Amino acid sequence: MLQQEIGIEFLKALNRYFTPVAVGVVLLGLILNQSLPKPIFVGSIAIIVFALTFNVVSAVHVVEHPDSWRKVGYVRVSVNLLLNSAAYLLLYQHWPIVWVLFALGPVAMAFYGDVSETFVVMGISAGVMAGGLLIEGVKDPRVWGATVAQILFMLLLSLFLIRVAALIRREHLLAERKT
Repeated sequence: MLQQEIGIEFLKALNRYFTPVAVGVVLLGLILNQSLPKPIFVGSIAIIVFALTFNVVSAVHVVEHPDSWRKVGYVRVSVNLLLNSAAYLLLYQHWPIVWVLFALGPVAMAFYGDVSETFVVMGISAGVMAGGLLIEGVKDPRVWGATVAQILFMLLLSLFLIRVAALIRREHLLAERKT
């Protein structure tokens, strides 16, 4: 299996499993918070529709143009990071579990990129999370502690997946050499 084929499989898996997670987290926030202000509700729906459309269209593009998998992966991480940031800033006060969206960017970058690129995405995610708390004026050390724990979880999960992706690539490279 060529690196390109492995990359496409990574993209398909991320699309198949993590796009529904992102949509589900936001939808649950909307369903369980029925008294959300209308702009937050409408903005969240717009984010869901755009994210679904973008991720499906980009996945189809990669299937039709396999050599674009890495470039499309970087674009997907960037766009989804922007969308996840918007969803987080809209919903955090009403639905704190929305932080899970930030785990998705570094996880995806772990498969598309390298350690330094994953750290950049991780840093942006952590910055938005901390910035949201600063903007809100949160002083409760338990909330800050929970945010630090969430950021550490995302970091360790990303580092683990970077290793897994490297092992998968190496295993397929060794298998190719044997044939």
